[in-house]
Amino acid sequence: MTTGLTALLLALGVGGTPPDVYTMRNPNLDIPIRINEAKRADIKDLELHVSTDQGRTWTLVAHAKPNDQKFEFHARGDGLYWFSVCAVDHTGRRDPEDILAAPPALKVLVDTTHPALRVVAIDRVGEEIQVAWECSDSQADPGSLRLDYRPTGDPNAVWTPVPVTQQVNGTYRFRPLAPGATTLRMMITDSTGSPATVVKDVPAPAGAVAAAVVSAVPAPAVPQPAIQQTNSVSPPAPAAAIGQIAAPAPPTPTPTSPDPPAPAPAPAPPVPPPAPPAQPPAAEQQPVGPPPLPPAVEPTPRASAAGPTEFPAQPPARGGQPEVQHVRDSRVGLDFEVDRKGPSGVKKIEVYITQDDGRTWRPYSESFDVNPPLQLALPEKDGLYGFRLVLYSGVNQSVGPPQPGDAPDVRLIVDRTVPQVEIFAPVPDPVQPNALVLRYRAADLNLVPNSVALMWSPRPDGGWQPITTSPPKSSQWAGVKECVWTLPPDIPDNVYLRLVARDQAGNVGQFTSPGPVTVDLQKPIARVKAVMPATARRP
Repeated sequence: MTTGLTALLLALGVGGTPPDVYTMRNPNLDIPIRINEAKRADIKDLELHVSTDQGRTWTLVAHAKPNDQKFEFHARGDGLYWFSVCAVDHTGRRDPEDILAAPPALKVLVDTTHPALRVVAIDRVGEEIQVAWECSDSQADPGSLRLDYRPTGDPNAVWTPVPVTQQVNGTYRFRPLAPGATTLRMMITDSTGSPATVVKDVPAPAGAVAAAVVSAVPAPAVPQPAIQQTNSVSPPAPAAAIGQIAAPAPPTPTPTSPDPPAPAPAPAPPVPPPAPPAQPPAAEQQPVGPPPLPPAVEPTPRASAAGPTEFPAQPPARGGQPEVQHVRDSRVGLDFEVDRKGPSGVKKIEVYITQDDGRTWRPYSESFDVNPPLQLALPEKDGLYGFRLVLYSGVNQSVGPPQPGDAPDVRLIVDRTVPQVEIFAPVPDPVQPNALVLRYRAADLNLVPNSVALMWSPRPDGGWQPITTSPPKSSQWAGVKECVWTLPPDIPDNVYLRLVARDQAGNVGQFTSPGPVTVDLQKPIARVKAVMPATARRP
């Protein structure tokens, strides 16, 4: 039987503080035995006692010898189990003498059920969607609740996160980017990490036309604020779908009204930009390729009520807080020094974790390899985490678990999400000849400043050359940047475009146009030199 349960140390004859409750999905528990070598020869028998009423009564459930490696225990049902171990020496003396008076050595909550998540109602309110849900699992983690959506019928479309209120029972209303038929996905996990997922389809509102969406890479695991979009708004087409230059100037967008802001601390939605000058002639407004991409939306951070928090781009540092470091690895090594080390040395290291800069703490892991660096496996979910090391001496002395308000020893932003990047259809620059206006989007909460790079190549498999542009500026579409590229004299008629961006954890997002983009801006003009007879030919 295997459980992955943290080892139970039996430092016989020495009192200690029992750990917090461990939640286990498997009812079959292997409880490893670690005995103080100085006490091993005195021990004749080990007894494992269990209590299912929080220490009011105890039952002897297993015996072991001093050289045994573990106790085996099978929980007959879900619930809270307290464990205590009694050592009996060769003279019959018991340690502890009274199980009822001794603190438990281990507390385990056995929970074999998966979260029961149910979407109880989905309603269309104009172009908005209102969803109501409930979760009956008492161990469900509200901070893990997540709501995503994507266009119905497109299994390759990227799921767009929604900044849903994180509670086990609730309702939330949002406006999707496209008004067509929508598929919702709601997920939640419990304290053991077991997930529950519900997927529901929502039909399109009457008269709505869904816009085709093209994405370069999976969207970051952070919520994005929904914005209202009317049918009169025509944002730039994606470069992935075009093979020619788009219309010389963008059409006029209609000012929109953003949704009410998401719960704090999400910032207010951006104010729609004013309308640009009058539209160009209708003949030049015809889009090239498939329907246009909806306006890009800048990601907005949100905080979880529990569980890993979605982090801001630059997490605020409170007094005494260490600087934040960005990592993308599954494991890191923590180098450390030991102060006030006594003659008994260091026996083990307990690691505690915080997700709110020390306001609350919980046990995370423990290690009996006390030599630096400490090998620490990081949480699977992206977020801001703080860790604190608690060392135990050879005689089980420690400063105790961290208390609310204690600062972590180290703060890490775990970020394994690559930046989301896209290139849109370039248009001729109306101000200068032989120049293109390039539009792109690079979205990431931890984007490295000035890390966005544009490149071109005559072929898609190499030979990339940097694009020298004017300083980027914001466009009329939220999150979209635009800059001017003066074409070099030796550039081919058709080229491939590439956009690369890097975040502070070292993740690289990359988008390459799958087809060539026409960059020949020359429009031949005939200049009549003379009128000649119809049969005459110029010598």
